[in-house]
Amino acid sequence: MDKTEFLQELNNRVDLQKYLFIRGFLVTDQEFSDLSVFPFYGNWNVEKRGGI
Repeated sequence: MDKTEFLQELNNRVDLQKYLFIRGFLVTDQEFSDLSVFPFYGNWNVEKRGGI
């Protein structure tokens, strides 16, 4: 399965989207404009923290 097929399958299988990176977290200084698309599918929360 290539990347395109994988993305199509995830887009078609809403029931599986919540399991993608189920225990993951991301630390970044980058802003994300749309958390409703791959790889987040609206299942992630944004928390802003003060940094060092």
